[in-house]
Amino acid sequence: MSVEIPTTMIPPGSAVSLKIEVMTQFNISAAVAKQKANRFLAMNAGNMLAAGDPELIVGATLHWRVPVLFGTPAKGMRGRVGELIVDADTGEVQLENPFDLEEMLRHAEILYSGAPSPTGA
Repeated sequence: MSVEIPTTMIPPGSAVSLKIEVMTQFNISAAVAKQKANRFLAMNAGNMLAAGDPELIVGATLHWRVPVLFGTPAKGMRGRVGELIVDADTGEVQLENPFDLEEMLRHAEILYSGAPSPTGA
């Protein structure tokens, strides 16, 4: 899990002590968020993109940030190409930007064409 704090909130040169306590219930676990992200990717981007381990993001709403990874059976896992957002209450999978899916696919194509196989084949 992670909590993001903008650096603009921390004065330069200051000592920082943080105590964060969040008490809430949400319906979607990290495992379910990953499953939902994988289903979204399978239906919208094919089988070479997969969800990584989600991070819980605490803000105005709780959501999971799920990294999107690219790999092939022949070349193995090649790298991160983007991320999806999964609402921790409803399970809705979202893109931050409507063009993010196109960007993920473009990054995957770059990784595919330029990445050598881990077996040297």
